[in-house]
Amino acid sequence: MNSIFQGDPVLLRPRAATHPSVHLVLLPLLPTAPQRAPIPSELWGRILRNTISSRSDTKSQDEQSALLKLVLVCKAFKDVVLPLLYTKPYIPSFDKFVQFCDKLIDSDRKWDNLRRIRYSTPGRWVESLDLSHLSHLTGGQHLKFDKLVAQLFPILPFLRRLTLDHTAPLSRGAMHTLADSDAALSLTILRGVHIPSTQRASYLQTESLVQLLRSCVNLEQLELRGEGLDGDGDMHDPDAIYAPANFDLPNLTLLSVVHVPFSPIIQALARAELASLCAMTITLYADYAKTSDASKLLDAHATKLTTLTFSPCEAWPSTTTHTPEDILDMCPRLRYLSLAIIPNSLSRPTVPSPLAILCIPRPTIEFLNRIVEPLMPSLREVRIREVRYLSKAMGMGAAKAGSSAIILEWRRRLSRRGVIVLDAVGRSGP
Repeated sequence: MNSIFQGDPVLLRPRAATHPSVHLVLLPLLPTAPQRAPIPSELWGRILRNTISSRSDTKSQDEQSALLKLVLVCKAFKDVVLPLLYTKPYIPSFDKFVQFCDKLIDSDRKWDNLRRIRYSTPGRWVESLDLSHLSHLTGGQHLKFDKLVAQLFPILPFLRRLTLDHTAPLSRGAMHTLADSDAALSLTILRGVHIPSTQRASYLQTESLVQLLRSCVNLEQLELRGEGLDGDGDMHDPDAIYAPANFDLPNLTLLSVVHVPFSPIIQALARAELASLCAMTITLYADYAKTSDASKLLDAHATKLTTLTFSPCEAWPSTTTHTPEDILDMCPRLRYLSLAIIPNSLSRPTVPSPLAILCIPRPTIEFLNRIVEPLMPSLREVRIREVRYLSKAMGMGAAKAGSSAIILEWRRRLSRRGVIVLDAVGRSGP
């Protein structure tokens, strides 16, 4: 009986008046299932993190909405989901950023010293902060933004990824605050750092930025963005001498310098060792092919690179973008190369290039004849950004005209060597 019933058995008395001694035992149709042990909150956290949260550094609006609904399910789910909600907060506007900061600052103000955990919640849950949506702020908004981030960085001790918008740069005071906080030690990815176009502002910013980079000893990815040669600032003075203090980023693997032809911080990066650097995105200008700080940065670290991307300059015509003719010789370990424009010529490297992936805007027969086939023996994949294969429904006449005919010719000739030619949507054929 005990194997069937979990509690006391239920007795039925069909004729209590005439047969008081008759008792019938009520049997269930199926045995009662034993009570299952509750799932630990740590396991629920891993389940929700793998099913809802994406692997990207930022959170989408759909993920944010799904997590907000789960918070309302029960108290146990609230305790599990809240850390996930603040790990990668979705901040689509300046008003949402103000609400986010007010919540974290108010919670930290109420945090007392009697707790066993040093850092307050939800500030210690934040690991990735994406502020790229806060673009083109007004003067008043920018002042408030600067004040809030200065209060925010000290209460984010485990911040690993910080993404800024180059139109809303950090002030020198905010950089000093971030450098002195615990977040600098945990920061591994820093994107969207604005480099001023004026020479004076660039010099004033350099000291604070150098102090910040010195504090970020575990930094792995760094992105610097400027305004190119079309900014409203003054032109670079080659006679001006300013040498910022030396620093080193031993864990830096990816460096992006976009639209920054001249800057003291670029000079400091060129002098730094950067032992782990293997990938670089850079913008070079034809007017300053050999004299710009960006060119000297590439010359200093070219031998370490396995991935190199030339970003197009923000100027018209686009031919002002420069590609060194000896790039294959400068980068003997290069495996991935993305070109902003098709260069007129490239010099033959002294040793065969190990380049395996080439990314170009548009294919030309001259580039195929003079550069791709004779200079890239290890090539395995070509990615074309601005041309697509025409479908067979368009007819053979359309497929054999214009850029479609050129990409088909590339595919026909390179397929003999086992090279895949992908179009703008990633297709390997029509």
